[in-house]
Amino acid sequence: MQRFVNDPDMIVDDMLKGYVKCHKDILHISEKNDHVVVKNRQRKHKVGIVSGGGSGHEPCFLGYVGEHMLDAVAVGEVFSSPPATAFHQAFLEADTGAGVACLFGNYAGDNMNVKMAVRMARQRNSLSLRQGSAAKNSTSGGEAGKCTLCYGQ
Repeated sequence: MQRFVNDPDMIVDDMLKGYVKCHKDILHISEKNDHVVVKNRQRKHKVGIVSGGGSGHEPCFLGYVGEHMLDAVAVGEVFSSPPATAFHQAFLEADTGAGVACLFGNYAGDNMNVKMAVRMARQRNSLSLRQGSAAKNSTSGGEAGKCTLCYGQ
């Protein structure tokens, strides 16, 4: 398979810039974290919905940002979880006063970094938080996914 890559170290950044340039009427890159993509028009007093993940399946999570879908997404490097700072900024970008729900896969890096982002928000008093898990997979006995609920003031 042939690929056009300007710089392998910038592949995710280039992908994000190109995707946002094609959909600038719907979304933009956060001014505070260039690995956070945010919906342009946020409805006030609506629970914000955030997700995130690695870029190995681009534009997987990124493709769900838009009207009646995700409000913000944290984007990691190829097959790597977004850092806690990206999840934290996505929480802040999606919060319009009614709280934020963060939906993420049950991967070690996502679990660790979302939990760290929740701690960051608590330490900085940027959001009042409650945390919970959801979606037990009854066929395998394991957890199919997690949901962290972040309620804003």
